[in-house]
Amino acid sequence: MPFIIKQPNEEKLKQLAKLYKQGFKKHNIFSKDDKFILNYLKKPTKMLAAMAEDESEVVGGICLFENKQTEDHSVWNFKHIAVKIGYQKQGVGASLMQEAEAYAKPGDKIEIKVSENEKAALKFYEKFGYVVEGKLSNHYRKDEVCYVLGKTVWRRIK
Repeated sequence: MPFIIKQPNEEKLKQLAKLYKQGFKKHNIFSKDDKFILNYLKKPTKMLAAMAEDESEVVGGICLFENKQTEDHSVWNFKHIAVKIGYQKQGVGASLMQEAEAYAKPGDKIEIKVSENEKAALKFYEKFGYVVEGKLSNHYRKDEVCYVLGKTVWRRIK
């Protein structure tokens, strides 16, 4: 099924907020009211949405935060990757990741944090070359481990 990936407008951000509320039920941000979530979704360095070919519905999203460290090196944090049920395993998540990675320059680092309860997400990121670089205890929730995955980009993805 064809889809388009681009920066969402206000209307598409509302759809994305709804998608995140459905996908991240225990999340401390996405369990808040719609206004709070919309304001949060305006904060990332880049926000990408995957939309159906006719752009009528948002079917996925990813937030990119760039943490600049030096003039020639950045560390990116990718957060809140979600794909709408019914569109999973159709290349939406892979396309979002590839598009997001294209913002990194050669030598930039990308980090993703994943709960130990998200086994499918761990496997998904590992397919893209991300490796577990560390573990954080009690990071998201008490008695839960969070894995820090990382990848250094050595060539332009796009």
